[in-house]
Amino acid sequence: MTERSDQDRMNHIARAWGESLARAEADVAAGRVVPAETVRARLREGIARLKARSEEADAYAAERGPVRR
Repeated sequence: MTERSDQDRMNHIARAWGESLARAEADVAAGRVVPAETVRARLREGIARLKARSEEADAYAAERGPVRR
């Protein structure tokens, strides 16, 4: 087995990275994946909804007082 030179390794990595980037861009364009910015925005919205629900639940619990069992 022959060893690759550093330049060969760098070329191989650059080519693989470029191919991977091209596949990712094609997947986004075809709608198979969602861009990271969209995912982050959806997560922020979901977290905001959960916080609001939690605050509503806390306010409701404060109105009702302690629960007796």
